[in-house]
Amino acid sequence: MFVALAIALAAVACAGADATRPLTLSGLCAQKDAVLAEVPFRTIDDGFEELARLLPGGFGGTTLDSMFLKNVAQADTARATARALATCAGDAVPYLAVVSAAGVRRGDYDWVELRRWYRSLKSQPLVGVAWTDMDENINRLAFSFLTQEALVAFQVRASSLGVPLGALALSVGSPVIPVNATR
Repeated sequence: MFVALAIALAAVACAGADATRPLTLSGLCAQKDAVLAEVPFRTIDDGFEELARLLPGGFGGTTLDSMFLKNVAQADTARATARALATCAGDAVPYLAVVSAAGVRRGDYDWVELRRWYRSLKSQPLVGVAWTDMDENINRLAFSFLTQEALVAFQVRASSLGVPLGALALSVGSPVIPVNATR
């Protein structure tokens, strides 16, 4: 009974491009295969983008205990979709087990948006930047700068590229590097 309900919820939720036609489980699995085929290699950011393209609700990243969704009302449907995707044959989508059990926090941005903006911002040399991150813990793009002037110049650049300043977590100063990160 639970599997049938999860498949039905997932099928309706992931109609995606054609919202008038619900996906069957085989359609959902085919969509998964198509999304995975577009990814040349797998990083955590690739995995999150795959989830954002497959799950309803505007997936914006996950931590070990919660996920960000733009539409928190779709949390149960996103979890059911994750459980249904986990039954598909072939390559696995990463982090499905985490998403299936995760709490939910409202996110302002989905991972596809964040990644597009991140790539756009990094498409030219970044002057005065100490470090950057697509930070799944805060549903933001994090940038740390060596000087306040570099931060202000970056804000101007981000605005000119159409990146909402609200999507950015900006700071001045060197990053804190954990002791074991240098090993």
